[in-house]
Amino acid sequence: MSPAKKKILILTLGTRGDVQPFVALAGRLAASGHDVVLSTGQGFEEMIAAAGATPRPVSVNYADVVAQPEVKAALHSVIGMIRIVRWGIQV
Repeated sequence: MSPAKKKILILTLGTRGDVQPFVALAGRLAASGHDVVLSTGQGFEEMIAAAGATPRPVSVNYADVVAQPEVKAALHSVIGMIRIVRWGIQV
């Protein structure tokens, strides 16, 4: 007897390096016959669909955020990273 088909939602936020492992997980789950929805920032829809899962983007494109000069500079200091986290909480 095969396991019951599950509906699975995966939610993650971040850049490609943060999201890609969850895409791989979603792909394995989908290949096992489950209905998988992966919700993350914009820009990953094609990669998610190619893995066999359903993309549901949220209205943040983290690649655009990280590309901003002030964010790049802030990533090189602890205080800068704290400011980024605080900014993200307010968005």
